[in-house]
Amino acid sequence: MKNLKENRIKRKIGRRWLLVVFLCSCAMVSTAQVKEGNVHLRANLVRWATLTADGSVEWQLKKEWSVLASGTWSSWSFKGNRYRIKEFAGEIRHYMGYMSTELPWYIGMRIYGGEFNYGFSKEKARQGDLLGGGIIAGYRLHLRNKRFYVDFTGGLGCTNAKYDQYKVLDDTRYITERGETNYWGINHVSIALVYKLFNH
Repeated sequence: MKNLKENRIKRKIGRRWLLVVFLCSCAMVSTAQVKEGNVHLRANLVRWATLTADGSVEWQLKKEWSVLASGTWSSWSFKGNRYRIKEFAGEIRHYMGYMSTELPWYIGMRIYGGEFNYGFSKEKARQGDLLGGGIIAGYRLHLRNKRFYVDFTGGLGCTNAKYDQYKVLDDTRYITERGETNYWGINHVSIALVYKLFNH
């Protein structure tokens, strides 16, 4: 077993990947010339239900296209259990307008990266970095108040995670395993409450 502090170099490399993803998201947003003046503030209710703070901003470029940047953060522990995550994500969407002039249906692409640290006992916990992406599809349900709507999104793709498995002895973390895994399948679920901040 090796002390967790020996993994600082790996953590720095993971943070660099996280920075790359964040800068890509910022670049997507910075190219958004809001020609129609639509800016939407969003909160993913699925994340909030797990005590995870989540917020995003969507810029409507034209009637059919938009870009989105989001951030997720959580850090809580209770009786040896812990759940911590930092994640940034960027999306580009194309609205199709099937069966409606309000363009509720959309498809798009999503990329994200972050750090995690979770465990439900002192004997086994994991922390590491993740990077992933994929395709998304969804539907916007408009409400009576035209400034609000609910956005349903699902995504399929790949998530790569590099992790250290560790246990805690005398308030010191010791690595018991190092690994890397690739997950293919559903990697994004969102039910977001959205508010149109500007709508000229």
